[in-house]
Amino acid sequence: MSRKPNPYDVGAFEMEVREYLSGGNDTDSRKPFLESGAAEQLPSISELNIEKLNEKAHERRGYSAAFLDGALLYGGSVIHQHMAVDDNIHEGIGKLAGEDFGSFADLSSKVETYEHTAWTGLSEGTLEKVSGHVGESIVAEHFNEAGVDVEWPEESNQEGWDLLLNGHPVNAKVIQDADQLSAHFSEHADIPAIVPADAENIPDDAVEFDPSEDTDELMEALASGQENLVIKDTELSHEEVTDQTENATDALLGDALGDGLAGGVPIVTLAVSGWREIDLHGEDKADWKSSAKNLSLDVAGTGGGAAAGGKGGALLGAALGGPPGAAAGAILGAVGGGIAGRMTSNHLKKKPLRDAAEKLESAQESLTEIARQEEKRCKKKFGEARKGNEKRLERAADEYSSEVEERTNLLREWRVEQAQISGEDAYERLGRALSEVRELQDHLKTKRDGAWHQLRRWLFPTAEALAVEQVISWTEETEQVLREQRNAVRSQKIVDRAELDELLGRYGLLRNEVLTEIAEIERERLEREIGLFEQVRKFREKMGKKRSKAMERLGDLLVRLRNEMREALKPKIEKVADCEAKVYEEADKLGVEL
Repeated sequence: MSRKPNPYDVGAFEMEVREYLSGGNDTDSRKPFLESGAAEQLPSISELNIEKLNEKAHERRGYSAAFLDGALLYGGSVIHQHMAVDDNIHEGIGKLAGEDFGSFADLSSKVETYEHTAWTGLSEGTLEKVSGHVGESIVAEHFNEAGVDVEWPEESNQEGWDLLLNGHPVNAKVIQDADQLSAHFSEHADIPAIVPADAENIPDDAVEFDPSEDTDELMEALASGQENLVIKDTELSHEEVTDQTENATDALLGDALGDGLAGGVPIVTLAVSGWREIDLHGEDKADWKSSAKNLSLDVAGTGGGAAAGGKGGALLGAALGGPPGAAAGAILGAVGGGIAGRMTSNHLKKKPLRDAAEKLESAQESLTEIARQEEKRCKKKFGEARKGNEKRLERAADEYSSEVEERTNLLREWRVEQAQISGEDAYERLGRALSEVRELQDHLKTKRDGAWHQLRRWLFPTAEALAVEQVISWTEETEQVLREQRNAVRSQKIVDRAELDELLGRYGLLRNEVLTEIAEIERERLEREIGLFEQVRKFREKMGKKRSKAMERLGDLLVRLRNEMREALKPKIEKVADCEAKVYEEADKLGVEL
């Protein structure tokens, strides 16, 4: 051996290893890179465009970093903001705006009109105002859960109070410090104030309200008329309300298109006229408004009729409810026209008919009232179930996001560790490189000092003989460089692995050791990244199953509520039918044709 070692490019080798490892997903079945023979197929250094390869390697590292950030970003931030847009956000902003928003898009469009910037979201004052109304909705929900009758004012700017609790006015204050209540009590000392549990300076005599416990003490305090009364809602948090409002409005400002689960599931009204209307609701063919109109036409007007009112009732019924409404409208018009036409001339004679009509009207009102109550009950149950599903999904998303974040951080830490080598290991590696140089140097000097080589050198010089002196000179220069580097790393705790490998590659030293280490690091990197990809895939799959299960539970609940409403309305519907028959019976007795 009379020539110096060939240099090798570490960056080019790393690229070849990555392309080899990316040939399949079964990393366990692959041979080490050097054993596979692939290393022998590397092009010579003279054939490689090193600058271009290094640029390509940098680009691919950028893709890996983008994936990690994307996966983490994907595991944490997106899921958390849209879950914040719940019923309390809808109701709070709805009360503030004096409107009923039926979808995410409508709500988003409204929030866009509030003072905000593209960088910071809602202004501080606007966020505080919206948070206050959202807090009122949460407080109302807490009292509803505790069995307290809650009423809202007709106007959103009602002076002095926000809610009526069993008829007692109260003001909900989502504030940080209870000392801020002084302004309220200076004008309305007789109206109690509800504050969050995390507010500062809450008075020692404040009444605590826990939605899961008895409210007798609270009701006594409200009834006592005590001035400057402070009520601490143990389940209300200023920080949580503000954070939820900020997250929700950020989501709304960022996407004003489309409806989703966060936009809410409408409760289809189940109050119907007879069995047919109930079945129509089960098929989602009728809402509460149209069903209420059909109920009024089918039931309230079936006590009697006259030819003059039949045509008008049929036309009105057709406009409101189609063919069934037309039939119901004809009966309503006939009853109204018949009774009104004969009331003056035959008042006493028709008293039984009037009494039957009044009973029919009373039965209709009773049916309407029980239908309204049933709708309210079913809507509350469905809303509570949906909120429970949303909370469970949010907790699951947070849990899975934490797992992805933890694994991502571990991968980042590992990559940082692999990019470094301890000063002690670097010192030893440079020592092995020195030994390799000295071994070559000793071999060449022995060859040079031999008699035959000296004779050829002076009498018959060849290129190889002359090259020996140049290589010996190269080994001496290389030895000096390695000594200096070795002395430099002796006092260092950490050394950049890439710089050390580049130095050894430049002089062609420790080729197998360096390239074997790079191949193993790249293999482990690929396995770790594939593991992270698989964890993200499982995260999406689990969340999809949970959402599907949640929708299945809501569907089962709708069927159960429909059946419960059917049973609750059945006796009232039968009562209306009996009253209607009585109206016809009394009309027949009078010779009145309906």
